[in-house]
Amino acid sequence: MSSSFPTTMRSLASQSSAGARLLLVSAAALACGWVVWFVRARVPVYAASEHARLEVERATHPVDAQVTGRVVAARLALEAHVAAGDVLVELDAVAERLQLAQARAKLGGLATELEATRRQVAAEERAVVAFRQQLGAALGEAESRLREGQILTRAAKAEAERNRRMHAEAIVSLAELDRAQAEADRRAAAEVGLRATVDRVRRESTTGEADRQARVATLEREAARLEAERSALTASVLSLEYEIERRTIRAPATGRVGEIGTARVGSVLAQGAHVATIVASGGLRVVASFEPAGALGRVRPGQRARVRLDGFPWTEYGAVDATVTEVATELRDGRVRVELGVSPDPSSRIPLQHGLPGVVEVTVEEVTPATLVLRAAGRFGAKPPPPLAPAAPLAPAAPLAPAAPAAPAAPLQGAPKAP
Repeated sequence: MSSSFPTTMRSLASQSSAGARLLLVSAAALACGWVVWFVRARVPVYAASEHARLEVERATHPVDAQVTGRVVAARLALEAHVAAGDVLVELDAVAERLQLAQARAKLGGLATELEATRRQVAAEERAVVAFRQQLGAALGEAESRLREGQILTRAAKAEAERNRRMHAEAIVSLAELDRAQAEADRRAAAEVGLRATVDRVRRESTTGEADRQARVATLEREAARLEAERSALTASVLSLEYEIERRTIRAPATGRVGEIGTARVGSVLAQGAHVATIVASGGLRVVASFEPAGALGRVRPGQRARVRLDGFPWTEYGAVDATVTEVATELRDGRVRVELGVSPDPSSRIPLQHGLPGVVEVTVEEVTPATLVLRAAGRFGAKPPPPLAPAAPLAPAAPLAPAAPAAPAAPLQGAPKAP
């Protein structure tokens, strides 16, 4: 009994010392592992946004009424898919359509009249050419006859002159002389008539061509007036068509109807009244706003990020992967705008759609825990100076500060005297 107790005690002591050594070794191993992790491991550092929002890459399009009018047809339904140019709302345009029909009818009749006038102008121009050719031929014929008459007149005068000389020599009788003189006079009279004919043909040519040219000019003026009237009617038709089109409200882009105004059949829409909002088809992007201190110089295109949506807790639904695509270089409302491309997970239960709010966390760098601790210590050490800022108003009390050190100066002078 007395010998077994010391043995038991030694056994317990050896077991306890072995356990202590094992505990120390384990603690040392853990400490070494922690130190290695502390100085060698890399952990991501995130820059978190103040707020973020999922948006369609293409802009949303508000649709407003361009003119005041009564709604006669509305084809609006939330989430309905529409193509660019589809009619959403029709306003009353009966008066404009009647005016358009009247203008088109006038335009059709005017076009027919203008075409007929142009044909008359062409016919008159052809008649002028034919008249010029006809009078040219008549004038040529008259001038030929005149030349012939002149030749005959000269021959008759020469014959009469010979007969006069021969009569003087008593070769021919007086009757023969009278006959020759009469023939010469007749030929001279005929020449005068032919010359008058040539002059008349020339006057007729000038006068007739001038009259026909005047008729052509009149027809051309009429055609110009009709052309101007047709241009005015064409402009009126285009204006009425434009007014009718303004009363037909169409989708500005392909997408879906994201919001509907108060357009109802029978109601009156005022000019500028909101009709609907079309969310254009396209991929999704994330638009986030960051504090300048946390984003400028740190957030760059190509960095990975995660999006936590407010309506879908990340502990249950997870986060949406994203990549930084654009970083603004100028502030807007004191914030930095950052755009990110979304990489949706097909297995995710989050229904990604335009307008979902959330928060973006961008991986800006990877550092060791030791670096994080040093940064935290630096920030902690840098925090005391800001409270000194309120001390600035105490600057007027600066003269009192030297007075405080002056008081302890007296004991220092008396200290050597105390011994």
